[in-house]
Amino acid sequence: MSGIAAARRAARWSILGSVLALVLAVPAWAQSDAAQPLARYIPAEGLAAFVEHAGFDAHPKDWKGTALYRMLNETSLGAMLEDILGQVADQGFRAAHGAPLTGKELVGLVSHLLNQGFAAGYLQNPQPPQPKGVVVVIRGAARSAVFQRVIRRIRPLNAPAARQVEEAGGRKVWVTDDPPRTHIRWWYEKDDFVLSIAPGETGNPAAEALDGKTPSALKHPTYAKLEKLEAGAQPVGRLFVDLSAFPPLPPRAHELGLDGIEGVEARWGIQDKGIVVTLGVNAPRPRRGILTLFDQPPIKAGTRVFTAGADDSYTLMSIDPIKTADAILAVVRHDNPNAAARIDHLAERFGERSGLSLRNDLLAKVGPRMALLLPAGRGGGSVMSFWFHPPDFVLVAELKDPRDFAARLDRLIEFANRELKTAGAMVRPQPGQPSRPGTEFAEFRRLKAPEQGYVLAVPPAVLPTPAGLRPAVIVEPGRGLLVLAGSPAAARRARTALVLNGPPSEPPGGRDALVFSRTDPRDSLPELLVNLPSLVQFIGFSATQQPGPARPAGSTGLSGRTPFRLQLDPDTIPDADQLRQYLFPSRFTLAANDDSIRMTAYQAFPLPTPSLNAGMETPVLIALLLPAVQSAREAARRAQCVNNIKQIMLAMHNYISANNAFPRDFTDKNGKPLLSWRVAILPYVEQGVLFNKFKLDEPWDSPHNKELLKYMPPVYQCPSRANPQPYTTTYRGFVGHGAMFETGRGIGIADITDGTSNTIAVVEAEDAVAWTKPDDLPFAGQANRSLYGAGSSHPGGFNCGMADGSVRLIKISINPTTLRALITRAGGEIVGPDSY
Repeated sequence: MSGIAAARRAARWSILGSVLALVLAVPAWAQSDAAQPLARYIPAEGLAAFVEHAGFDAHPKDWKGTALYRMLNETSLGAMLEDILGQVADQGFRAAHGAPLTGKELVGLVSHLLNQGFAAGYLQNPQPPQPKGVVVVIRGAARSAVFQRVIRRIRPLNAPAARQVEEAGGRKVWVTDDPPRTHIRWWYEKDDFVLSIAPGETGNPAAEALDGKTPSALKHPTYAKLEKLEAGAQPVGRLFVDLSAFPPLPPRAHELGLDGIEGVEARWGIQDKGIVVTLGVNAPRPRRGILTLFDQPPIKAGTRVFTAGADDSYTLMSIDPIKTADAILAVVRHDNPNAAARIDHLAERFGERSGLSLRNDLLAKVGPRMALLLPAGRGGGSVMSFWFHPPDFVLVAELKDPRDFAARLDRLIEFANRELKTAGAMVRPQPGQPSRPGTEFAEFRRLKAPEQGYVLAVPPAVLPTPAGLRPAVIVEPGRGLLVLAGSPAAARRARTALVLNGPPSEPPGGRDALVFSRTDPRDSLPELLVNLPSLVQFIGFSATQQPGPARPAGSTGLSGRTPFRLQLDPDTIPDADQLRQYLFPSRFTLAANDDSIRMTAYQAFPLPTPSLNAGMETPVLIALLLPAVQSAREAARRAQCVNNIKQIMLAMHNYISANNAFPRDFTDKNGKPLLSWRVAILPYVEQGVLFNKFKLDEPWDSPHNKELLKYMPPVYQCPSRANPQPYTTTYRGFVGHGAMFETGRGIGIADITDGTSNTIAVVEAEDAVAWTKPDDLPFAGQANRSLYGAGSSHPGGFNCGMADGSVRLIKISINPTTLRALITRAGGEIVGPDSY
């Protein structure tokens, strides 16, 4: 019996273990299924174009650690970009008439695609031009309310244009028939939306790949090739296009040699705090036309650039001037023979007048290694800033024969000075008034020995120029370098910047690199982003002033189009210095070998910046402007709420400096409250004019004071409040014995014995009140299970302004006793920073 009992116990435990294993395995299976590559839906056979974005939510830890995520979530930048995109889209949809979605819905869809992931494939038929199929997959679309609304508005995908049928595998598929040409199918595979378009005689390519009846894109050789990114990078997406499967390029493309491009490949992902993107063009040698521009010698091993400042921007290049000039001239000769003839004439005339050959005596003597340098903080600004602080652009180039080039440079300078003397001055000398020496014309003057070089001196009467702009050229025979700079000082600083024969290590960007650029976006990108609303409004206004269709009713645009009006509160625009702290230097590499041309960009914020790599980023980089914008909305609003409370606390401390106590309500002679402390700090939130309009001896709702409600400062409005009542605020204090507000009594810093960092001065309240009304949250002193009226529209917690001026988020799960301790100013409690 004991053996039977033991067997029964073993069986029970075995069954229980199996059930437990199954329960534990289900979430893991579901998670792994959701993270599976979407390429499994797309057949590999005939795959001519493919794109897959795994979704940033697939790598939450890596994504949340990027500077881009933090900029979008910790500042108001994400909400601003979302708002701008939505309004621009709405303007376009109005012009399109009958668009199935709004701008806000478009933003929601784009955010879903970038966060959750998507894939698409184009399948080429062996008998073109009829395609074999198109497959589109959107991960988690069944969980998106926005997607559900939009899909129901697309008539061809819904009844009566489509009918639902059950196909193999038990799938309930919506089918649109247009026999014998095309079948459009769509369905939800678990939570994934699948759209399959195929000719009438073919089956369902997406279902066939998913069920294993045909190999999926996971088996495609290019898919595996694009799996890896830079060392230490987390891949997120990939793209490839086989151009041989598409119609031939137009004749113009053939003339430019672009028919030599066989395909395009791209991959992108996350590396440390930045976004890394690589774009490859499969163009094997020999190349023709404009592609010969990339047939340059790679940067030699041992080449390095050293800059004076750690944040200085520079670009290291290997460019053959003769080869580059010939490639450009070949295109010009084909496109504009007259322009090419003018160039030839100018080169011939230069040779006759100078005695030098531009090609053989100058261009052939320089390069291929060059470095372009720009010190940090000197990359832009206003016209006045440029005048007083001209940018110190410096070009350092390798010389093949430095001493021979120095002799030719002397001849070139003699020619230049003759031309400058002939040109004379903008203001000519007056008859009878002899000119002072050195003021009649601009000239290149020789630098003092032992330096070998010249500096351009331009008298004000010749041409008014910034004093700091004195172009200089220096030859360094010992180092084999030519230095061109905006001033002699900049040229001297850069004499050792380019190292030609350093330790034989791999050059920056790798052994095939032609260009390596390190640029610091902190000088210009923040200003570009904060000025984006103005730029968009200007472009929108200009577009509506162009000739267009007939004027619709109610339109006021000059062209008859509806004028674009960007409705954006300036307070939602982030501060440039706030954005600057997230940025760091970007890297860009252009490389070429016998098979391909590749460009790799690593940036904190993927947007073309004023540097050599401007405009070289792929559409993927631009698309990355919007990831998590939808999820960033609340985070940005919370950040704005925090900023509001910080301004209120700063105003309170300025009030203390003037009155030796925290602000309090205005009361009458009997102690009855008339106006809120929020009125008292108006002069300290830059609202002194409004403050002077109040009658401080009248209640908040007197006929006079009530009229001033409508002038509520924006700093009193939490942006997360949904449908707020006009002129109300949720920024309130706690009033009662022991709290920061006590009716009829002013509280000084000395009264806060618990410590200003441990005492709440201002809190977000669950209920709003008129902003001038002296109505704060009552505090009786006892601990209870409530939050004493605190609360907010932010999920999970509410913001508090502490008496020391800091702002903290209090979780709604805070222990009531701890919250009471934070409310009291002299209760003697000890509250640690990890208590809430």
